Amino acid sequence: MRRCIAIDMRGYNQTERPSDVSSYNLKYLVEDIRQFIETLNLKNVTLAAHDWGAIVCWRVVILHPSLIDKLIICNVPHPTAFIDLYTNSKEQRAKSWYVYLFQSSTVPEMGLRANRMKLFDITFRGEQAGIRNKKNFTDEDVLAWKHVFSQSGSTTGPLNYYREVFKAPPIPSKQQIVQPKVLIIWGDEDFFLDKKGAELSAQYCRDCRVEMIRGASHWVQQDEPELVNSLMEKFITEES
Repeated sequence: MRRCIAIDMRGYNQTERPSDVSSYNLKYLVEDIRQFIETLNLKNVTLAAHDWGAIVCWRVVILHPSLIDKLIICNVPHPTAFIDLYTNSKEQRAKSWYVYLFQSSTVPEMGLRANRMKLFDITFRGEQAGIRNKKNFTDEDVLAWKHVFSQSGSTTGPLNYYREVFKAPPIPSKQQIVQPKVLIIWGDEDFFLDKKGAELSAQYCRDCRVEMIRGASHWVQQDEPELVNSLMEKFITEES
């Protein structure tokens, strides 16, 4: 019997929101997932994640490969592949401008809340950064996100992820190569991440498959849910 467990990471929605910025360092985010798996005594685990969840799950698999059977990543490169990409691509450096904005205190929170949280409309439904298939992320969906992030203190936790990202512990060189099987699903019109990151990531995996989804945005699972679900199901059910 298979179970699907969806996790709200620390600082999101109704989870605990530590007040110390350092509590959002990647070493603690990784530890949250490790403890979750071990506490529930989960076996044959497939981690599937997108965006910040994917950043964390790459590291979980790298640092604790014995806990994970397979990894599914949507539109986020392997951490070392991202460094390679950022170093050599002026396009990626330009796309990552907001990471530096989010390092400041207070201002990002004010920006997220300004003009009735207009930034959420731009991010999810805008013509450049947003989901291509608007019918898959409706006005009601945006309102649900705004409701969650309108609660007191709800924006600071997620922003603290960015404020701690440059303080993440380095990955030991001998652990760079991901050992479990990996499926990377990538929307090739990602506004935030260059698609070269997908192929670079495969170089840091022992066994990796890259599925490039044409015309899909960074939010590939919303743009093409049936295709993404089909790819995931096939990958999960096939023999290791």
